[in-house]
Amino acid sequence: MITKRILLVEDEINIRFNIKTMLEIEFYDVVDVQDGSDALIKLEEENYDLVITDIMMNNLGGLELLEHIRTNEKLAQLPVILVTAKPEKEVSDILDDPLNFYLGKPFSFDNLIATVNSALGNN
Repeated sequence: MITKRILLVEDEINIRFNIKTMLEIEFYDVVDVQDGSDALIKLEEENYDLVITDIMMNNLGGLELLEHIRTNEKLAQLPVILVTAKPEKEVSDILDDPLNFYLGKPFSFDNLIATVNSALGNN
């Protein structure tokens, strides 16, 4: 079994820890960072199968990170899960891209794993 690598971008340490723990239970290899600026550095250094990012963060937020990913030739096909407490309709235009996924806060373990599996094409 090939382990999928996930880059987790979340500024709240407790939420980041909980998401990382849930994903590692499912045997995903998770690298976590606290903001979009750190994520861009990691994306240049290593390859990932998926990015999970909060939208509201200091420095570089999730929407700005998504824009960098979609405009970078090397990263443009990388699936991204946007995690937010905002209603889905507020980010619906972003979800028109089939590589973008939405996960509303708060979410359950099952909802997280289902969204990750969907983004990775593990249905």
